[in-house]
Amino acid sequence: MDGQFRSAVMGFHKKDVITYLEKLNDQNDAMKAQLLERIDALDGEKQQLVEENAVIHDRLTSLDDMLTQQKQKTKELGDKVILLSSQVNQQRDKLGQQDRDLQQVQGERDELTAMVHQYEDKLKDYEEKEFEISTALVDAKIMAGNLVRQGREQAEQQRRQILAGIEVLGGEMLSFQQELGQISQTVSDTASELQRRLDAMGDTIQLYRDRLQQLDAAPAPLPESAPAPAAEPAPSQPVVAPQPNRENVRPAAPYGGQVRHNRMYTSVKKQPPASGLLRSIGRMLQKK
Repeated sequence: MDGQFRSAVMGFHKKDVITYLEKLNDQNDAMKAQLLERIDALDGEKQQLVEENAVIHDRLTSLDDMLTQQKQKTKELGDKVILLSSQVNQQRDKLGQQDRDLQQVQGERDELTAMVHQYEDKLKDYEEKEFEISTALVDAKIMAGNLVRQGREQAEQQRRQILAGIEVLGGEMLSFQQELGQISQTVSDTASELQRRLDAMGDTIQLYRDRLQQLDAAPAPLPESAPAPAAEPAPSQPVVAPQPNRENVRPAAPYGGQVRHNRMYTSVKKQPPASGLLRSIGRMLQKK
């Protein structure tokens, strides 16, 4: 203050004090105005900050909601991941089981393939045996045809020889010819009928054998190997033999199992080739 106020006897000059006070007042007003401007500016900044804070708060709220949603989605994704992981494990287990099942199926396939090969080999053997059986049946049919033909020739020879009893034996001769036709037809159709009829003819051939034992000619047996088709026998000359006693005639067994007395076979000489063929047929049937 020294130098600002002039001193007087009783103190400072009033004018200087008032000037000084006015100066201070002006300074204060200027500072006040500046402060008011600063306050207004700060109020504006405050309002701006409040607005920005509200925006930021809204943004934070939105972000918080988004974060909550993302957390929920993350949780859901985590649950899905756990579920998918469980499903993957199940699928892995299923694939492992399927692999084991596939290996088992492949093993069964290999076993079935081996069985198929075995059955193919057996089928080949069966086909070979079937061919052999078919050949034997063809031979049997040929031999049966020869037997039927020989029987017809013998029946015709006996019919010419037995003139005295032709009226009595006429019906039996007709029946015998019909039976021979049935035997020939059945032999051509099935092998089972051939065996059955050959058995019936075997009885008749046994009758030939028993009766021809009375003659001097002996049968010529064939080898034990598989029979071959017999050649056509040469027509034999009728042999006139004495009529045997009817009581000594052995009954024949024609088709159907009925036993009849037929005297036509008592005077016929046995044909060796036919006898050998019949024995071969009998051996073939026994082997079956």
